[in-house]
Amino acid sequence: MRINKALVLGFGLAVLAGGQAMAACSTYTAGNGAETFPGTYVGTVSALGVCQIGTGHSNTGTTLISPSANPSIYEFYFDGGALSITESVGNNGTLTSGWDVELLSLATQSSTSGTVLASINIPYSSAPSGPFSLVTGMNLGAGYYSVSNFIGNISTDPQYQLNFAFPAGTGGIPEPAAWALMVLGFGSVGALMRNRRRTTQLGLA
Repeated sequence: MRINKALVLGFGLAVLAGGQAMAACSTYTAGNGAETFPGTYVGTVSALGVCQIGTGHSNTGTTLISPSANPSIYEFYFDGGALSITESVGNNGTLTSGWDVELLSLATQSSTSGTVLASINIPYSSAPSGPFSLVTGMNLGAGYYSVSNFIGNISTDPQYQLNFAFPAGTGGIPEPAAWALMVLGFGSVGALMRNRRRTTQLGLA
């Protein structure tokens, strides 16, 4: 009976760790993007951290650009691996030339400039539109990055939404605590199974 209870405990720890490793990511809605570098820092972009900035596609939320807030820059940390980024936009107002979106690599979190890795132009639309792909499955090293939005003159404040995806499963790496629980759980199961076989062979079961 003690073996059965221990097996259940070990399996439970493994399942708990797996659940932690697959925890849902979050949406960052705390504030607007900064106008200068370093951008508004949102934390770690991953399947366990932030995977969306703003809710602008529905024309609500805090991520917007205006003549008095241009550009709009968000900064984040990425653990490295394959990353896809799309942007959806709300009403563009009277903007006729669309706006430019750039992904930059930063040397540090406090960098005041960066290296452009990808850029797109999002065309004018009188209604919410998207998503538009900034990068698709681009392999990036671990480090700090930013997404910058630049626009021309507008009469209303278009809001936008950034979505991050991890096509190769990166960004979903279990945290150290989750790995420890998984190792402990499966290790306990394995050790108890070996002890049980040994006891059976000795004719003591």
